[in-house]
Amino acid sequence: MATAPAAAQVNLEAKSPYEMRVHLGDDVPETDVRTALRTGDMGFLHSYTTGSAVDGPGIRVVAWTTACMFRCRYCHNPDTWTLSNGIPVTLERAIDGVRKYAPGLKLMHGGFTLSGGEPLMQHRFAARLLAAVNAMGVHTAIETNGYYGENLSDDEIRNIDLVILDMKAFTRTQHERVTGGMHNEDVLEFCNRLSELKRPMWLRYVLVPGLTDIQRKWKRSRSSAPRSAWSSAPRSCRSISSASTSGNDSGWTTSWRIRRPRPAKRSRARSTSSARRD
Repeated sequence: MATAPAAAQVNLEAKSPYEMRVHLGDDVPETDVRTALRTGDMGFLHSYTTGSAVDGPGIRVVAWTTACMFRCRYCHNPDTWTLSNGIPVTLERAIDGVRKYAPGLKLMHGGFTLSGGEPLMQHRFAARLLAAVNAMGVHTAIETNGYYGENLSDDEIRNIDLVILDMKAFTRTQHERVTGGMHNEDVLEFCNRLSELKRPMWLRYVLVPGLTDIQRKWKRSRSSAPRSAWSSAPRSCRSISSASTSGNDSGWTTSWRIRRPRPAKRSRARSTSSARRD
């Protein structure tokens, strides 16, 4: 599989997640892009960063994928929206990039987090990379908006130690306002699926004055949450059965369902080949 010569010389490790990186995968042929999305033999990464203390328990290495279907108005790294902005990286190179940190991550009770962009736009690469890191005995987490959660099997979800679910909004109207027109039905469905599978989960909600700080929604949400949950991370579900703030736990174990009207069955192609769009 061909890779862009210029991108091959770019260091995967960035000085910060805010480092601007663009056009690094432009030279990858479309056929290779499609093969990569189908098999996961290659992925497109913006960068790796080290020393994160906010992307899961402990000190973590974070890999940032490229491609995202949302256009969030507060996005801090829009250069990750487009797949071809990323460095084309073989699965083996990505695994090796984590392996060198594995001893230190275990020692610091940390782990590896796959973020983005939206990592499930490259769901085969994401699943295979997380499985390989898990096999090293390193704690794994994925930070996702949940829209393509159905592209992971139950076994693949069970192989991930923690799901950090980015909840952009509480209602469909607000979700469309925040994300550039995208609905949240699939996000809520993925939420409920994680609950049914009893998988550890953090719900992350970004407060933006004038955009997402909707007081009435927060009052309704907070009234049913235990006090300890709010000292760890924001949440948008009705109730949480238990929450850990000790710093060495894999996250929240939830037992709840989000109540919403059942949408009419719709036909929608679930191909991630559209990831190459701008």
